[in-house]
Amino acid sequence: MTVFFAVFMLILGGVALSVQSSINGRLGNSVGVIASAWLTFVIGFAISFLLFFSLNRTMKSPFLVRQSGN
Repeated sequence: MTVFFAVFMLILGGVALSVQSSINGRLGNSVGVIASAWLTFVIGFAISFLLFFSLNRTMKSPFLVRQSGN
């Protein structure tokens, strides 16, 4: 199950990269290169922010280490 999920995520990431380059090219032609890059990064940040805080409740992070009460 985890191998299938990993392969699925790899394929999905490849598709997303090809779609993103097409969208960035068209958007860059219509609004300009700087505005296109800014918009892409802001949307990516917003999606990452929402995913982090929505998945943070259901998954245990390996980076959060609880210290003992000593």
